[in-house]
Amino acid sequence: MQTVMLAPPPRAIAPALAWYLCLSGCLALFGWLFASFGSLFCWIFLPGLDFRGWDRYPGPWEDAQGRVTAIVNTRMSVNEGPQIHQIEFSFEKDGRAYQGRCYTDGEPNLQVGQEQSVAMIPGQPASARLVGTRHGKTSEGFAILFVLLFPVIGLALVIGNAVAGRRMALLLAEGLLAEGRIVAQTVNTDSDSNQTYYTLSILYHDAAGTPRTTAVRVNTVPAAGKQLYLLYHPTRPNLARLFEFNGDKEPYYVSADGDIVARKKVFNPLIYLPPLVFIALQVLFCDIFVMH
Repeated sequence: MQTVMLAPPPRAIAPALAWYLCLSGCLALFGWLFASFGSLFCWIFLPGLDFRGWDRYPGPWEDAQGRVTAIVNTRMSVNEGPQIHQIEFSFEKDGRAYQGRCYTDGEPNLQVGQEQSVAMIPGQPASARLVGTRHGKTSEGFAILFVLLFPVIGLALVIGNAVAGRRMALLLAEGLLAEGRIVAQTVNTDSDSNQTYYTLSILYHDAAGTPRTTAVRVNTVPAAGKQLYLLYHPTRPNLARLFEFNGDKEPYYVSADGDIVARKKVFNPLIYLPPLVFIALQVLFCDIFVMH
């Protein structure tokens, strides 16, 4: 039997390796793409929602006389309806001048400079709107919140990948090595990619000699007679992973002294590009859809 050596824990792990394990992989890349694309619709629709509930206020209202100062076609529509127009107006209340903004579907029957009645919640001039308009950019209300599903799903994939990577980094630093053998296996098909994978039940003994079983997902079943090794956490025995010594696909290898050494690809700065692009897009979308 081949003798293998791994330095006793705690082992030093390069920070770049830990980051690589958390950020790399197709799942993380797909998650960042899905979150970035979905966030665009969030920035388009969510800032126009009436989160303060002024459009649902039943009354009574205070009246004032206002003047239209600008009418802007937002070029936005919901469910192929008429384009939403933004109306800016000014009015006075109790001797003070105020500016307001409201929305309507389709081109309003108003002109810049035209006087129009203003309605507001008593004692709240900030709630003012022209009669016949609304505060929210869209009349769909909170039903439009479904657009949050896209970035939430994307970020959930990113977080799930990061958690798995963090656990692997923890095992590399603190895990104990054990020999294992396959006691059961099942064949499964991924519903999304339609690819076949295997779930292996592997029996191993921890440092105290207690037999334990862990389930491991693999794309190919190890060849018959191949010695299997697992890394398991001493205080969390159920946290275990198959461990490959110097496998070409792994971002690390084991040195002659038993240390975990990061491969060159770990230091590729491109792995940080997807999250940086996501952050940059949020700044850009905020500037386009909120600040302007």
